[in-house]
Amino acid sequence: GRSFSTLISNPAARRGTVTSTAGLLSTLDLTGLGEGRYDFAFVVADRGSNTTRVTQRNVILDLTPPAAYFVSPEEAPGVGAAIVGGSVPLRIVATDSYFARFDVAISNSTDFAFSPLSTGTNIVTALSAPVETNGFFQEGVGILRLTARDRAGNETNVFLSFIVDNTPPVVVITNPAEG
Repeated sequence: GRSFSTLISNPAARRGTVTSTAGLLSTLDLTGLGEGRYDFAFVVADRGSNTTRVTQRNVILDLTPPAAYFVSPEEAPGVGAAIVGGSVPLRIVATDSYFARFDVAISNSTDFAFSPLSTGTNIVTALSAPVETNGFFQEGVGILRLTARDRAGNETNVFLSFIVDNTPPVVVITNPAEG
């Protein structure tokens, strides 16, 4: 004998939905609810029609992952990667209404083991940090990974391939011949 009801209302929409189940333990199906703020009230009733209303909870339903992208380095046209050398300005954007954190990591493409470069818990609209390609990377290809998460667990991963070129060009004069 007991019943369990959940009253769901969205103050902005000024309407409610009622979901009932015969058991005391239940999983709430929020399918069909749009993003937004909802008030949940839980009511338990016994066979004698005695009811108890459990404290109301305010819940934000967030289904949208954060926006995240690299501002620089920029991908070289027609190459499919950024071409970098020396000290490279790293600029990112990571934002969300319920932002939690961002992480930037770097890897050479031969082992795909990412090493952390930068992390933070504030919304980032233009993180600027130089990345030294000398020492960390040999000449070749690398990958930057930007991960942004919000408080609902939504996550965005963005990858940027780059080519490290710290070798100056070689100039050979062939014409006119020396002398």
